[in-house]
Amino acid sequence: MVDFRSLVKAGVHFGHQSSRWNPRMAPYIWGTKNNIHLINVSKTAIQLEKACKALEAIVAEGKTVLWIGTKKAAQDAIKQAGLAVNMPYVTHRWIGGTLTNFPQVKKSVTRYLHFKDVVAKADTAHYTKKELSTFQKIVDRLEKNVGGIVSLSWPVGAIVVIDVKKEMSAVKEAAMVGIPVFGLVDTNNDPLLVNYVIPGNDDSVHAIEAIVKPL
Repeated sequence: MVDFRSLVKAGVHFGHQSSRWNPRMAPYIWGTKNNIHLINVSKTAIQLEKACKALEAIVAEGKTVLWIGTKKAAQDAIKQAGLAVNMPYVTHRWIGGTLTNFPQVKKSVTRYLHFKDVVAKADTAHYTKKELSTFQKIVDRLEKNVGGIVSLSWPVGAIVVIDVKKEMSAVKEAAMVGIPVFGLVDTNNDPLLVNYVIPGNDDSVHAIEAIVKPL
């Protein structure tokens, strides 16, 4: 069961300014205070429980769940969630084609693993310090982009997204290939392409952690 009080304590109910809202989020809005929309946390709890059960069923089928959160407030929570359940994650930036053309993206993953291995075996390799420095820079750059999706495998059963507006490219790709989208959706975002809408504050670190941990 989702702890209702922990959601409120984390500030999950705080939405955006009432002038910056998406009408499709109306069913999840409780009211307005000081020109700020307040989210109905009871609906957040209900939606979160539905999402948890659905994700459990997807994982039970042996499918992969890809965790996505590239905004600064979401990066750590998403990375920790992915690591905790041994699932791939994206925290730096979404690479177009990750879901629709993965063989191409896989080339970057292969390149990352290759240079990572080269650097790891530097003591036994015949490379100059300058060459190794260049290789390390390549590893560092690729780690940000593809380090979290090294274990990405098919079938992908779902993606979990923090802030659907920021991650719209990933959401659209998932919709194109029929992969369910689980999203933390704030009052200013459009839930249209999200299969499992979890209404809540997507700007606060504490709010994001409160949502991600049960998932």
